[in-house]
Amino acid sequence: KQRGKSKTTQKYTSDLHANEISILPYYIAALNIEHTYKEMTGKYREFENICWMDTLDSGVKDYGKLTAHFGNDDNVKRMQRQQKASIRVAIGNPPYNAVQTSFNNANPADKYDHLDEKIQKSYYGTSRATNKNKSFDMYKRFLKWSSDRIKGKGMVVFISNNSFLNAKADDGIRRALYDEFDYIYVVNLKGNARLSGEARRRERGNVFGGQARVGVCVSFLIKTGEEHSEIRYAEVDDYATRDAKLQWLDTNTIETLKPRKIIPDDEAIWLNQTDNDFNKLCPVLQNKFAESIFKEYTLGVTTAKDDWVYDFDRSRLELKMKYYVSTYNQLLQKYQKAHISNKNLLSWISKQIKWSRTTLNRFQRNQKLTYSSDHIVPTLYRPFVRKLQYYAKGITHVQTNFQRFFNGGLQNLFVGFPNPAANVKFDVIGTDLLTDVGCVDIIQNIPLWIYDNDGKRDYNITKFGLELFQKHYDDCNITPEDIFFYVYAMFNDPKYERKYRHNLRRELPQIPLAKAFFAWSEKGKKLFRLHCDYNNADEYDLQRIDKKVTKNEPRLSFKQEKDGVIIIIDDATMLRGIPREIMDWTFKSKTPLEWVLTFYKEAKNHIRPQSSSSKKIREKFSTYRFSDSKEEVIVLLKRLTTVCVETVRLRNELMGMEWGPQPNLVITPIKKSTTKQARKTSKTKVLRKPSRVPASKPSSNSTQVKFPL
Repeated sequence: KQRGKSKTTQKYTSDLHANEISILPYYIAALNIEHTYKEMTGKYREFENICWMDTLDSGVKDYGKLTAHFGNDDNVKRMQRQQKASIRVAIGNPPYNAVQTSFNNANPADKYDHLDEKIQKSYYGTSRATNKNKSFDMYKRFLKWSSDRIKGKGMVVFISNNSFLNAKADDGIRRALYDEFDYIYVVNLKGNARLSGEARRRERGNVFGGQARVGVCVSFLIKTGEEHSEIRYAEVDDYATRDAKLQWLDTNTIETLKPRKIIPDDEAIWLNQTDNDFNKLCPVLQNKFAESIFKEYTLGVTTAKDDWVYDFDRSRLELKMKYYVSTYNQLLQKYQKAHISNKNLLSWISKQIKWSRTTLNRFQRNQKLTYSSDHIVPTLYRPFVRKLQYYAKGITHVQTNFQRFFNGGLQNLFVGFPNPAANVKFDVIGTDLLTDVGCVDIIQNIPLWIYDNDGKRDYNITKFGLELFQKHYDDCNITPEDIFFYVYAMFNDPKYERKYRHNLRRELPQIPLAKAFFAWSEKGKKLFRLHCDYNNADEYDLQRIDKKVTKNEPRLSFKQEKDGVIIIIDDATMLRGIPREIMDWTFKSKTPLEWVLTFYKEAKNHIRPQSSSSKKIREKFSTYRFSDSKEEVIVLLKRLTTVCVETVRLRNELMGMEWGPQPNLVITPIKKSTTKQARKTSKTKVLRKPSRVPASKPSSNSTQVKFPL
């Protein structure tokens, strides 16, 4: 017992270190550690190895930015002692935020140049993703810091965001972890609240309750010096509640979980590995590995201030935006005279209007805003929900390439689908409008045409793409429009999404070359026109039931019954006779009718406190009333019922059409090797890890695609 106490004291005084960045948690942590020591030994002793510092600044000259605020001799000595210590175990539940999202809050994210440079080389350097913003996520910074701190031997144990397990954008971090650590154990607790539909239901409860919306996992990352690589994975059951997950953690150990072994594939995929021909299909969009059918595509518009810049009614939108521009310009005049530093700007600016990085940058450059009704344009806000948007430089946060694709109001057609980074079901929509980025999960848009500055248009089809189709089908009459609609048909084929669902959640789409090209293209054209021109579809013969009521409140509810679907518009009106087959076509598990019902609600069309701190301003511009749109919405629901029924019929026909044999693609391999084996063979050590495809042999990784036609 005495030896046990002595060992505890040694750990307490010499081996255990802790950091806190906030002063109150610093004192609470110290008290908790000291109390635990007293419980174990019966004696109180001050814990002298806790530092008030930013852990990520450990190793930086003068111990980082907090030293100036709490740089007394005792704290500095503790930091120096920690710097000299040989750390073998790093444990933490680091912050999960990747980027700042609200510029109405004065809390810009800190930068860590010394760490970010390392992440750039390791997590970025091996990644094949195109969007890598999240590589500077805070928990990844802590992970990189911890991996470097324990050096050649030790363990990192983190409770963190679980997105790195499967996200395409995180392929680099998976490669790096597989290279850096000899044993990796991951326990996936799920709980991602940012998914929808059945995927969201499977994730269910989060172990942190409502305090976290991201999925959570516990990772044990171990360095032994063996130059071994092994991944073991366990997960909680689908549909488990928060309490069930906590109970599961309480009653299990790594041994009882019996985690399964994972062998990463050539694309650094750990979960949901596929065994199909996806990488042998024709790429739809260009990347750095292969040629493709289309030249360009663009994200949907990001406004960062939806409450202000969107409205169903033009006059309401004009009033809001005139006030917004006026308030901005008045504030700019005060700013020019006040000489406010950029450091204090976020706490100085008015919160009566919503800010974004784009608007703030314009403000700091002393640039005024000018209102013009020409900037009001129709936009596909959500699936089959059109709104008017004030689309203008300096106000719209990210305008993307839509200006090039419309060039001042010219015509264009777009195929929209989710960004693979969203990790959601592959939904596709056709439109001739601008699209909001949230229309279909960070929507990507493929235009049919590209315009130059003079308004001259060219097809957004590559020479490679046109020649591919014409040669494969031996028909020089195939046009870019035919190919555009062919792609739309393939994206709408239910068997396409089912077969390649895991690939489509990680990678840009690739498509097969089916038999009977023009049969597919014609189906795609019918579907596209149906979806693009839904406002002019025939009204489905629904049964409208009206009754007299003394008080009429909007309901906008959607209910399934045995003989079909009913919609309760308000206390006075109900729609019946909606066929059940409309449920077979959904976006994020909602039918088009449900999207309309959701976004015509009054709460969705009022300015929220996050968009204006002034209650008076919020009430002034929150004048939308559903009763004014009731008849318009009823007509829209009838038209969309027709669209849904026809779409389900056409998709079922596509389901029955065969693809046929595919051309044999010869894919040139990537010469650069990023595997642990390739880097360490020069040390003449035998590695006990799964062999990878040698760089000299063909693999699914490609820099060039050749089609023998």
